[in-house]
Amino acid sequence: MAKKESKSKSKSNTKKGSRGSNNAEELKMLKSPLTEAFNNRELVAKSVGNTIRNFLMLNVIIGIVILVINVYAILWIHKLDTINCACSESYMRTYIKYYLYVFIPFICIDILMSLYILTSNTSILDLANNTLYNIYRNIRAVFSIFTIVNIVIVIIFINKLKEINCVCSEDIVREVYWIYNIVLACYLCIAFLIIIVAVIMMFMNTSSMRQ
Repeated sequence: MAKKESKSKSKSNTKKGSRGSNNAEELKMLKSPLTEAFNNRELVAKSVGNTIRNFLMLNVIIGIVILVINVYAILWIHKLDTINCACSESYMRTYIKYYLYVFIPFICIDILMSLYILTSNTSILDLANNTLYNIYRNIRAVFSIFTIVNIVIVIIFINKLKEINCVCSEDIVREVYWIYNIVLACYLCIAFLIIIVAVIMMFMNTSSMRQ
């Protein structure tokens, strides 16, 4: 009888042990997709963070290059004023000068903001909720109209100086600023074409869905 009881107890213990191991395996099976999802989420968050950081660093580098070009451009315009370069006197020269007075501080603010985000725990979403930043962004958006006008004026103005062979305006800065604005014009044209194509594609998709 004692042997039978011990056998039955051992069987029940083995059954309990097998059930416990099965439950543990089931828990592992349940946990593994959750842990994988959590790990994937962390990886995605890290990759997004690294992408934003790289974008901000690139933004700072490009901003510094743009700042240097435009600072040299305003110095060139001031030189034309100082030497009384008669063949360069035009409303276009005046427009470029006053445009640069406003544009250069904007570039400095953009660089400082990018550096602030890089060096602090502030995110772009935090800035998006900031009232002052939203006001600045709206002013910047309105000013972009004057930027487009300036690109056109600079290209026309420097081309005109070359056509009339304005010797007193000749400078390496003039050539660099001219090329810089041509590059900007090409960039804007490509961006505009992409927007037009995207709008046409959206219109075609909506019309096909209605049919």
